[in-house]
Amino acid sequence: MLIRQRLSALAFTDDFVLSTRQGVTVRMDAAGRTTTEKTGDAAKGLNGAAPEVERRVSIGEGGEGYLVDYIITNVGIDERGIPGVRITSVEGLLIETDQYGRYNVVGVPGGDWNRGRNFILKVDPTTLPDGAEFTTVNPLVRRITPGLPVRFDFGVKLPQELLRGRRQIDIEMGEVLFAPGRSELRNTYLPAIEALAAKIDEYDGGEVLIRANGESPALALSRVSAVDKALRALVKTSAVNRLQVTARTELVRPETMLVGVQQERILLGTVLFDTDQSVILPAFRPLLLAVARALEKRGGGVVSLVGHADIRASDSYNLGLGMRRAKAVLDAISKELTPAARARVRVEPPRVVPQSGQAPSH
Repeated sequence: MLIRQRLSALAFTDDFVLSTRQGVTVRMDAAGRTTTEKTGDAAKGLNGAAPEVERRVSIGEGGEGYLVDYIITNVGIDERGIPGVRITSVEGLLIETDQYGRYNVVGVPGGDWNRGRNFILKVDPTTLPDGAEFTTVNPLVRRITPGLPVRFDFGVKLPQELLRGRRQIDIEMGEVLFAPGRSELRNTYLPAIEALAAKIDEYDGGEVLIRANGESPALALSRVSAVDKALRALVKTSAVNRLQVTARTELVRPETMLVGVQQERILLGTVLFDTDQSVILPAFRPLLLAVARALEKRGGGVVSLVGHADIRASDSYNLGLGMRRAKAVLDAISKELTPAARARVRVEPPRVVPQSGQAPSH
């Protein structure tokens, strides 16, 4: 869930409160620190609700004001659908869920207009992952009536071994995939891209690292975009949402990140700036020009700065520095954009995690 607000000034209060019917309350203070309180069924451990709230701030679209996103996720329950599950009816109808675990049946006779009739669906347990257990009855019986939609939701609990097996990996790609000074992938190495896509599917996502040592920053963006496009055409939908392609000058050092792509976002490393400064270094002006061209082609988009906060400075100082850097990037990009694209571009500063971290649950 996403809650968005527009502010004219970055002035936060301590009155953000999120409450659930299950008895969980999350409070956020002005610095973005959260505390969690549990009452009722949640305090007794009778449900798995575990909401978390993250606050993200960006320069508003068009450069006016600030956009504040409150991203709410429930880390206690995973309700992703299971693809490829077979469902049958007593009439002999066979259904298979899509990649999201969804299915749809149309044209089922609803019986008498006044009374309707019973309709039964059953999941074939042999098409579920090994060790899966039903949390709802199987088969399900629902009363259907002509002209009215009816939901048949089946619940399944997967073994913890399957859930723990979902993790990300880092994959390194050498310059050999590209011709010197070019961003097109060499045809000879396309099987390597296919093998890489299979590995990303296996781990349900991951970060692909490209060495960008000696190439121009603009070329690094082109290569990142080319790899991202090639992989997105091959990997499954759930893995696409967890895929990141990044160019670093030194692969083993995350702080040397130059540019990346993730979920249609363009990522920029804070190597664009000197320490504690918000003036863009001249060497990276061509990179921002390339970013502007990409955004113009898309008709807008989001640019995220990726970096680390200075633990010696306060949260408010780090946030202020991040916003100044975001403003500098937005100003540099906006000069190269048409008014229509400029109005649909926003820049997110590096995320500042409150130094005290998240308070433990009560």
